[in-house]
Formats: sequence, C-alpha cells, structure tokens
Amino acid sequence: REAIACLERALALLDGMPPSSARTQQELMLRLLLGPSLSVAVGHTCDELAQSNARVRALLPDLGETPGHVFALLSLFTFELMRGRLDAATELADRACVLGSQVAPTFVAIADMAAGIVRCYRGELATGRRHLEATIAGTSPGLFPVSFDPKLVALCHLTDRCLVSLGEPA
Repeated sequence: REAIACLERALALLDGMPPSSARTQQELMLRLLLGPSLSVAVGHTCDELAQSNARVRALLPDLGETPGHVFALLSLFTFELMRGRLDAATELADRACVLGSQVAPTFVAIADMAAGIVRCYRGELATGRRHLEATIAGTSPGLFPVSFDPKLVALCHLTDRCLVSLGEPA
C-alpha cells in the first residue's frame, strides 16, 4: 500500500506539469508501476486498476512507436486477460507482436508468449502453438530473470494447454 500511495502522489504532482513528451513518458512509467501494485494489493478487477489502465490506453497515441508503447500494450494485455476479456487481450497481444518486431526486438518473445497464451485460452490451439514455439525459439538465455522467463512460461503453456489438448505427447 505504501508503494501505491507514493505512485499516486507522484501522479498527482504530474498533474501540475504542462503537457509534453517527457510528462507522458513519466506518467506512463508511473502507471505501469502502479498496475502490478494495485493487482497485488486490491485485485485484478479493482476500479482503480481499470481507471489507471484506461489512462494508459489514452496515452498510447502520444507515445509513438517506441519500446514503451510495446510494454504498455503487454501490460494492458495482462489486465484484459485477467478479466477474461479474450477479444481485447488478443487484439493487444497482436498489436504488441507487430510493433515489437518493428521497435523492440527484446519484447517480441514476450509478445509472442502473450499471443500464444490467449490463443490457447480461445481454443485456437494451432495458432497458440506457433506463437509459443516462436517464444521458445526466440528467447536468449539469461535475457530475462528466472522469475519471469518467457521461455519457461511458453513451455508450460505449450505442454499444459496446447499439446495435451491437441492429443500430442507433452
């Protein structure tokens, strides 16, 4: 809760600043930090998280095609997926895949992971499998911390949700 209070105070301070690219970047960073804190402290479906993510969506056009834009899309993807909004999550994951390949190669594996996960939940197992296999093939060892390794997450979803459902040995 202390982190939430500090981040909300920082966001309130930004309200007094004139619009600029730097202000947009700062607000985005603060909101992307606020999201996980709200999810843990209040829950994935809380109104505060929905309001903060609505603001992140509103900031996206001002970001341009940047790695920050890709990261924001992936953050919004998580929010929509956790709320069971598979159509919205699919659209965000697809946008992250396209934009990531253009401006943020580091995020391509995560975008493919997101697209694969949501496709599996939608029952689009062959497409989900292709995305998850792309994640596995495209993740360099040591690029991400063990606590969030897209290759490991993709392997788990591939075996648990794709291959078993497709009737293939895991």
